[in-house]
Amino acid sequence: MFIYDSHCHLEYISNLKEHNICALIPAITLKETSELNNIRNNYGAYKIGFGLHPWYIESYSDIEIFKKDLIDAINKYKPDFIGEIGLDYLKPNQDKQKEYFICQLSIARKFNLPVVVHCVHAYNDIITILKKYKIAKGIIHAFNANSKIAKQLTDLGLILGIGGLIAKNTQINQYVNSIALNKIALESDAPFMAAFNKKVSRVEDLFLYAQIVANKYNISLIDLINQSNTNINSLFIKRN
Repeated sequence: MFIYDSHCHLEYISNLKEHNICALIPAITLKETSELNNIRNNYGAYKIGFGLHPWYIESYSDIEIFKKDLIDAINKYKPDFIGEIGLDYLKPNQDKQKEYFICQLSIARKFNLPVVVHCVHAYNDIITILKKYKIAKGIIHAFNANSKIAKQLTDLGLILGIGGLIAKNTQINQYVNSIALNKIALESDAPFMAAFNKKVSRVEDLFLYAQIVANKYNISLIDLINQSNTNINSLFIKRN
């Protein structure tokens, strides 16, 4: 059975082929762009994203230099999306996080690319910024909030990434079946956010997460996976 992983990191893609998994692979810094491009060239089932994760914004002291570097990388390698970008309010420098997030959203709009958004304790600001910059193609990675916030995001057109948190006592575990089926995307986040008392998340764990989600919706595993695959693919349909 084919399954699409909407979030798998560069250092953990070695067994994607073995388990019949295609994936979106986001960058966390711009140092990864060349390697990501090589991986996509060698296996066309991967889609790659360029961006600066909010944990790593201190790697740049000048946003104009960063902006030029990102645009140059986009022009050179033609990524499929912008990400992983976003806000993490468990980390410092929230104003700088916002500045770099907005910069990358503007570039995503310029190149008509979907976004993959990291959001921790920042949903209100994420929603406000996404509305302002009219971003309607993308995934909220590792979504974990209540049904009201889920609706606000999906009403904007965003898809919600669901992974290892579904296997824990979390808000997404409680509220997932209140989200429209055409607004969810399965993700492993390998090697991060492991479940089932594992030390790391593995891409094959995606099937375990999918079964939990299918049970929540009372549908078959095959139907759930097919719907998630369709939802992810819809991000890359070009619109006039």
